[in-house]
Amino acid sequence: MKKQTLSLLNQPKPEPEEPPLPVPPVRRGKKTIDKTEGEADGGKAEPYRHAQMELFRTFTANAEDERDRLSNVIEFWDGVPRYSFTQKEIAKMRDEKGVLRPIDVEFRYGGKEFVAQIHAASVFDEETKSFVDYYPSANEELVEDALRKIALKQMQSFFEENPNLKPRSGVSFSMYELREELAAHGHSRSYHQILQSLAILSRSHLIICQIENGEKTAMMAANYLPALEMPFYMPLEKRPKDTTRDLWGAMFHPLVTRGIRAQTYRQ
Repeated sequence: MKKQTLSLLNQPKPEPEEPPLPVPPVRRGKKTIDKTEGEADGGKAEPYRHAQMELFRTFTANAEDERDRLSNVIEFWDGVPRYSFTQKEIAKMRDEKGVLRPIDVEFRYGGKEFVAQIHAASVFDEETKSFVDYYPSANEELVEDALRKIALKQMQSFFEENPNLKPRSGVSFSMYELREELAAHGHSRSYHQILQSLAILSRSHLIICQIENGEKTAMMAANYLPALEMPFYMPLEKRPKDTTRDLWGAMFHPLVTRGIRAQTYRQ
């Protein structure tokens, strides 16, 4: 009998092409128009009304005024040392061409050994007119946490199960909302800084392996944000500031989705 290991991808089959993220509900200013029968959006926003997301919200916050103080932490996901380096450390680790090599970070969780292999994101630098590699750092951790907090708001998060695809979850947000959420918790960031963090999160790749008797027995590989949908077509680093209220969409990491599905949270 095979040993039970963390339920991770091991020798996966080729995945079908990822469909677009669900269409968010209709909004009027700060208000979301929730049509329970789906007449406002032709039923396309149903993943935003999924019962699993309501469980997610009520489990994470027992009362409306508690939501800002609670963090919807996925136990294993937050145990992964995926934000292990500071900006200064990252700068020293780049080679003369600005390249960062994949790096392994070992860690333990639940009495078991794991290794996280971090693959850097390549982001275009306007000053040098060249691509520079970045590992996700504290800045990206703050943005990811802010996206989770936005997901707690009514009709801004989605959960989707499709017979032909693995479950997926995510959040609909505007750049204005994201900046406001960061500032509300004492982490003000410029428009450009947030764009760069989103670029790093959507392009950084993470491979998590479980180790038993010195051998890798299970694996999961995905980007920090596996999908990022923008409301217009331009290079990510050149977004105009007058579109900060347009809606974006981000898909959460598969481990976050599994946590939502299984309700494996701690407060």
